[in-house]
Amino acid sequence: MKACGNTAPINITNKKSWINHNRQLWAETLQVPIKKELPANFPPMTLGIMRQLAALDEADGRGRQQRLVQALDAMFHDFWVEHRETHKAEVLHSLLDRVLGSETAASVAAEAGNKGKVALLRNTDEAFAAGAFGLPWMVCTNAAGNVESFWGVDHLGQVASFLGLERPKAGGWKALL
Repeated sequence: MKACGNTAPINITNKKSWINHNRQLWAETLQVPIKKELPANFPPMTLGIMRQLAALDEADGRGRQQRLVQALDAMFHDFWVEHRETHKAEVLHSLLDRVLGSETAASVAAEAGNKGKVALLRNTDEAFAAGAFGLPWMVCTNAAGNVESFWGVDHLGQVASFLGLERPKAGGWKALL
């Protein structure tokens, strides 16, 4: 956002309420569990989270994202469903300890300020170079090795098609056609 001079959506008049409404529509459409109200003090500062997740991705080797996905799933649930303050160090540590085990969680926390910081800067630069201007920004590589970027949750259908993924035929996924 900063690299391309984009203003945080939450600072644009009327956009915060629209984003919250739209978030609820997509969650209902795709049957994703969330609370209707926004978490307290939304949006939180996420630099610490991003650095720890970048450190985890580095530890696993970029592209091997099984543990990263597990951590993100737990973080989504804790933040959007339980409204836990995942940006607070002790809450984040507890979450990562639960998902990754205490040894890995401690290692990730220890590397966040060094390897995590460097990885996050590199990832941000790569995303900006690929055209990113906001979130969610997805850079996808399909089975043929072709790379394409997508922006916005409303493009998940295009992401699935590009990656050759089978899309559910029923329910809210039809909205992504």
